[in-house]
Order: sequence, then structure tokens, then C-alpha cells
Amino acid sequence: MARSRTSGENLFVVLLISAPLSQKLEPPANPVRFTTANRPTILYRALSSFLDAATKAELQISCIVVADDSIDPSGNTEVVQSLSTSHPQIRIKHLVVDRPFVGSRGPGRTRTEGLQFLSETSIDHDATFMFDDDISFTPCLYQGITLTPEGSSVLQEAMLIKRHDKTVLGCGYVGRQDLSLLAHILLLSKRPAGPLLASLERNQVPHVAPGGISGAFLYAPTNAASLPPFLPWYNEDYFWLQRMKSMGWSLRSSRHFLAHAPEDGLHISFEKLWFEQYGEALWHATAGLTLTDSLSTTSTSCAQALRERISEIETVRVGLQMATDAKVARTYSPILQLLEEKFVCLLKDFIVKRQVSYIQDALTLLSYLNSEPVMRNQVDERTDLR
Repeated sequence: MARSRTSGENLFVVLLISAPLSQKLEPPANPVRFTTANRPTILYRALSSFLDAATKAELQISCIVVADDSIDPSGNTEVVQSLSTSHPQIRIKHLVVDRPFVGSRGPGRTRTEGLQFLSETSIDHDATFMFDDDISFTPCLYQGITLTPEGSSVLQEAMLIKRHDKTVLGCGYVGRQDLSLLAHILLLSKRPAGPLLASLERNQVPHVAPGGISGAFLYAPTNAASLPPFLPWYNEDYFWLQRMKSMGWSLRSSRHFLAHAPEDGLHISFEKLWFEQYGEALWHATAGLTLTDSLSTTSTSCAQALRERISEIETVRVGLQMATDAKVARTYSPILQLLEEKFVCLLKDFIVKRQVSYIQDALTLLSYLNSEPVMRNQVDERTDLR
């Protein structure tokens, strides 16, 4: 795409991820849930709130790419067309990302496809924002509570970061806490009876993400072509941030915050939990390892990571027996039992060396974290839920 601007201008490109994983791995239970993956109302809020905050912050936006792997993207298409008409000075592209096969719905591949599209038209002086469609930069309603994010302040802080600083900016959130589904179940078991909703408080759950930030919102003062791809497993933002650190970038959390406000319900299935906990196992398996470590050392770490997953799942499952709300135990205990059993089987298979894809994934991740090139076909073949 030809763009008539001087090489010294600092314009901003935006990658918006539509319908992230937490809302989509489970097939819709009714016609209303069918629109969860293709959620044009939330997409419109994300885009319009960003544009409002960008105007207030006096950002000059060059291009917005909505990377969308919805089952039915038609409603999102209408949103993009509407905003393109009302903002003709900005190129807004709706990039529909095909899944290679059923089950490969992790957001990492969608993020990478969006970055790839941006990189094809980027120039040296571009800078890149990335955020999910359930993020709001302006006041919004979530679980009956009005959230008041500081969107324009976050964007203004991003503008102050110089290109030579090599700093990735993220932020904290009001609204739904950016936790794993297992952590949300744990928090549900500790609170009084009520609707099965995501927690608005972390309740001492530690921040373990690199830099204390996540992929829900990220800013990098560089063009998309300079950014690494995302991996397809859960924790793809953790992996990406750690990769950026290995490339010499620092990670910073803004002193301001945004709103994280997906749909009110907490939709949990065995498939979602398995996808997340497998990514957690990979994250913990590679912690502290280097490319010079022996295969035996890596294998030991991988086995220990599986044992940790089993122990954590069991702890949450047992804790459900003492939950104040019996509905929480009835809803989630059977799912956690199946999840624990699957990890036990995976550990047994791994120990006797019949299950090799797990350590292959760990070795691929280890190369990635150490800034080694990772070919796309190394991971595309294994992005299913196993």
C-alpha cells in the first residue's frame, strides 16, 4: 500500500485481535452464544473507544488491522465497514484468518497473521499497538459496574517512548482479571454463592507474566516487520514478551490502566482448560533452561512441569469440595477430574517416551525464547488440542 507521508513522520499502526481464545473454544450452547465468537458489539466498542482515545491523545493512526478467526465473521465485517466510512483517513482492514483444522483456535496464530499483514506495508518509522477486542479505552459497563479506564493517558504515555529506548509498554486492567480459567475457578470456590462470573479482583494471585504485562494491550515503538511471531500455544503473550527481552527490549507496565470487559459470563469447558494448562506446562518446563542444556535436563524439567500441573489441578479440585457455593463444585469438579486424568496419562506416556510431541514443543519454545529462528511449519502441525 502506497502512503504519501515523509519518512520522518511517526505514524501508528494497530493490530486488533477479534474474538480471543477465552470466549471461543467451546461451541455455542444456544443462538445467543453463537454471536460470542462473532461479537460485533464488543468489537465496535473496542475500535470506537480506541479511536476516541487516540483523538484525545492526538495520535495519528495510519492503519488498523482487525485479525479475526471467528467462525462467522459477517457481523465484524459490518463493523469494519461502518468505521471505515466514518474514518476515511484511516485504512481499516478486516483480516479473516482461516484455521488449518478444527481445534486450532489459539490466538497466537491470529496475532501472527495480523503482524504479517502489517509487516508487508510497514515502513521504518511506524510504531505498533496490539490489543484484544474485549479491551475498552473509554468508560464501559461490565457485570453491572461502570469501568472508567484511562485510555488516552495510556496512549499518551506510549507516545513518550522513543524508538531507541526499545521498550514494550503494557498496562493493568479494571474489570475481568486477566487470569487463567483455573485461577478463576479457584477464586469462585472462595467467594459466597452467586452467579458464575469471572473475578474482578486478583485476590493475591501473583503477577507472573514477564514485566507484569500481557498481550491484551501492548505497544512497541517499531514497525511490525521488526517484531517476532507469536507461538500457537496458550501463554503466547508470555512467550512473545520473553522473546522480546532476549532481543534486548525492556518491558514496562503503564501507571495508567484500561478496561478488560468481555461478555459477563464465565464460559469454561474441558477443551479450554486443557489448552490453557498445556501452555502453562510448556511455560514452566522451559523456565530457567538454555539451549546448551542437555536433552536429559530438558526432559526432567518437562516431567516436573507436568507434575506441577497435576498438583495444581488437584488442589483446586479438592478445594471445590469446601466451596461455599455447591453449584460451583457441581459445575467444575467433573471437568477438573477429567483434566487431571489427562495430565496423568500425558506424564505416564512422556516418562516411557511414547509421547514425544510435548518435548518437541518444549524444544521449539526454548529455541524461540532464545531468539533462534522458528519455522512456521514447526508449530503449525501441532496447534490442535491433542
